[in-house]
Amino acid sequence: MRYYVAYRHQGADIRLLINNLNIISRAIETSWNSTYIFFRDWQKWGEIIIPIRDIMPLAFQELDNSDWLFAFVDNKEKSEWMLIECWYAKAKWKKIVLAIKKWIDLRLLRTIADEIIEFSDISDLEGKISNLL
Repeated sequence: MRYYVAYRHQGADIRLLINNLNIISRAIETSWNSTYIFFRDWQKWGEIIIPIRDIMPLAFQELDNSDWLFAFVDNKEKSEWMLIECWYAKAKWKKIVLAIKKWIDLRLLRTIADEIIEFSDISDLEGKISNLL
């Protein structure tokens, strides 16, 4: 299975985001799955700048090549991009795993998710990913 990992990028602490995405990716890949992370795989962790108008077509192409969408939500600030990715995945009948901090209430994402993982911190999430997948 190939998991497209969606996350909030704008306004995020980049070092923490990279660390968290690496942990998530490793946890998913331990079960013989593969992951796709736009920031890692297209942008090489920020080394390659892609014009905003080109991001969504590239992301949709990668979503088309994925079996699942894994939405990582560790902040109550909504990401319009992630919502678009989730709705696109749902429209394409892709399964959605929502990994969300326990105290965050995003009802829309919870409603469209096929699986929900609530976590308290990244190490908690890492263990729960390994148990679920």
